Amino acid sequence: MSTGQQRTKKRLGGISKIRKVTAAMHRVAATRLANDRRAMLTAGHYSRKLLEILREVCVAAPDYRHILLDRRRHQHTVEIAVFSSDFGMCGGFNVQLMDKLQGFIEQNPAQIVKLRVTGRIAGRMARRAGIALIENNPQPQRLQRTPQIDALAGRMTQTFVSRNSDAAYIIFSRDINGIKQEAVMEQLLPVPFEFPAGHRPKLAAALFEPSVESVLEHLLGEYVAQALDRAFLSSLAAENAARRTAMAQATDNAAETQREVEKQYRRIRQNDITREMLETGAEQAWQQDA
Repeated sequence: MSTGQQRTKKRLGGISKIRKVTAAMHRVAATRLANDRRAMLTAGHYSRKLLEILREVCVAAPDYRHILLDRRRHQHTVEIAVFSSDFGMCGGFNVQLMDKLQGFIEQNPAQIVKLRVTGRIAGRMARRAGIALIENNPQPQRLQRTPQIDALAGRMTQTFVSRNSDAAYIIFSRDINGIKQEAVMEQLLPVPFEFPAGHRPKLAAALFEPSVESVLEHLLGEYVAQALDRAFLSSLAAENAARRTAMAQATDNAAETQREVEKQYRRIRQNDITREMLETGAEQAWQQDA
């Protein structure tokens, strides 16, 4: 086997391994995406119902204004929680999140931004862009996320209550159709909700124990934690959707490259065989002449 054949065969082996790895990553991402979507759907139903109850309780206590509902006239300092990934190979997932963050900073140059990032990739990108971070935590596993999300909700709530921030936002990614994802920015604090036109309260005459204020206090804290949890699950699903698409494309590219290299290998092999036949024929002719 000639040197060219050996080199090409070795390259074929490397491409074949890459194709197997990307195909395996595609299957893993697809499986995780299905689980993430189920969890996200459940969290979405819970959040919508929680918000509906929260609105009704606010109607039942019209004179009680909780500090988490306090809309401050000037937002000098804002906190932003970003949910990114710990690993790459997911297309433009993390870049979209950072573009959304930098767009907000450019549109509000007078505001002080305090950044809390979940996921190592966006944390590195923020540091390279010169954006100061309060914290940068690794991305938790879906089934072990609750303690980290609850702790984040507690820190952001405490910062808002102590007036060290005037508003809080979440930046996360949303999967649109399994192929396309978009970065989304939503307000977290003060808790944003409006009553629809013609709304008729259902709990205005209800009795609350121990008091409507204590019920509202608990519901507002639960809403903040659930809003962060829903954003985390949405970003997790979008990340796996982006990685599934990226790995599918990488597998297709590897297959195409493998076919081209196989053609090249066959040409080299055929050329080597032809050369050997010519050399053998020339040697036999020389021996006959001799």
